[in-house]
Amino acid sequence: MFPKIVIKNFTSRYHSLTKLPTINQLFHNVANKSIKDKDIIPELNCHIQSIKTLKNVTFLDLFDGTSSHPLKLVIDNNMSTHKDILNELKMGQAISLSKWTVVETPKRTQQFELSQNSDSRIEILGKVQEDYPLQSKQKLTVPYLRSIPLLKYKSNYFASLIRFRSLLQSQLIEILTSQDFIMCNPPILTSNDTEGNNETFKTIPKNLNLTVSTQLHLEILAQSLKNVFTISPCFRAEMSDTGRHLAEFWMLELESTNLYKLEDLLDCVKYLIINTAESLLSYKNIDSILPNDNLLPSNTLNKDQIKERWSHVANPDNWKHITYTEAVDILKEHYQNPPTWGESLSSEQEKFLAESYFNKDKGAFVLISQYPTSIKPFYMKQCPANDKVVDCFDMIFPGGMGEVAGGSIREVNIDTLQKAIGPDKTTDLDWYVDLRRLGSLPRGGFGIGMERLIAYLFGLQNVKDAIPFFRVMKDKISF
Repeated sequence: MFPKIVIKNFTSRYHSLTKLPTINQLFHNVANKSIKDKDIIPELNCHIQSIKTLKNVTFLDLFDGTSSHPLKLVIDNNMSTHKDILNELKMGQAISLSKWTVVETPKRTQQFELSQNSDSRIEILGKVQEDYPLQSKQKLTVPYLRSIPLLKYKSNYFASLIRFRSLLQSQLIEILTSQDFIMCNPPILTSNDTEGNNETFKTIPKNLNLTVSTQLHLEILAQSLKNVFTISPCFRAEMSDTGRHLAEFWMLELESTNLYKLEDLLDCVKYLIINTAESLLSYKNIDSILPNDNLLPSNTLNKDQIKERWSHVANPDNWKHITYTEAVDILKEHYQNPPTWGESLSSEQEKFLAESYFNKDKGAFVLISQYPTSIKPFYMKQCPANDKVVDCFDMIFPGGMGEVAGGSIREVNIDTLQKAIGPDKTTDLDWYVDLRRLGSLPRGGFGIGMERLIAYLFGLQNVKDAIPFFRVMKDKISF
């Protein structure tokens, strides 16, 4: 943890790493009284979010991406030091402020504002073009903001999304490390195609792929370190271009030699997500992370609706567990086009289970276990009681997100594993088989698609918005 921010006579640094303060730090320090009424802020760099000019006073709302709350600046139009620059100020400009006075406003929504004194200065650091896209006073839509990737993170909504993504990852890391899981960094370049679907991106030399999963390498680390995890990029050359698919995405992947029973694996993934939702609900400064309700794009969730979604996740009563066979039986009885046992469940069938069958109002989080051996990858352990199914699960979310996580107990029987791999692929995976000959412990693990989890928790309709710069198979990547 970084040390607490302490300011003495405004000559010491505001932060252990940066000399200039952020807007979020200013809010924090006014709240804890380390900055008081009439104190002088030596310097602040930010952008203009909005301008309101009256006869004698001009109000600026300022932002720097660190808080959803804008910082209000009050300019006296009659002070000679600013008369020349007032007509040049525009929305979106980058400006520098020096020696502005903190004025506490305890009776207003915002705790304080910056007001000028005789030494105050304002300088334009970065000008904007006349047709600056974010100057519109109408509510902008998410698709429109998505279309301007150079600017969308200057919007309150998308800046909040990046702050939320950062917070979510840090909360997941904190929960796992507190449970004695060790964070690792497996390779991105690999010779294997973990899932066996031939949907990898090939590199030079030709026998290397961009990884679709770090699971196989995590298994090596788990044999030595017991509990390991990573949050890393994965790549899938799948031609699907829906609101749930990306060619480049991030996964939290976890492997543990303490998770060798399916029921324990199911409890682990369930309570990791529940604990994460609880940690978000109890996070002290969550309102500075989430988007400002006054600046929301059309058809997006406000703060209360987002928190309500987290509360729904945190309630164990909203979590359901069924086997694949039970899912097929339910669909045969209640769904117009049910699958035949042995077929993969379609996204529409999964959606019916998560959004209609278990909870028609808000949806449920459905863990479906023990899928047919024939439709799952080679590394999944055969169920001891039924060799037609494997000890695995998919975690289905409502809200159009579908499968958010999936995992299994890993096969440790060498003969069974070699048969599942097949003779054509044995050479590439000899090392994976050999791992079972070196004092191998039973184990299990899972992967969570970060963009799908982020999209659900933030209320997004499209995972393309859950990652800073989305990459999809049918998209032209120009930068």
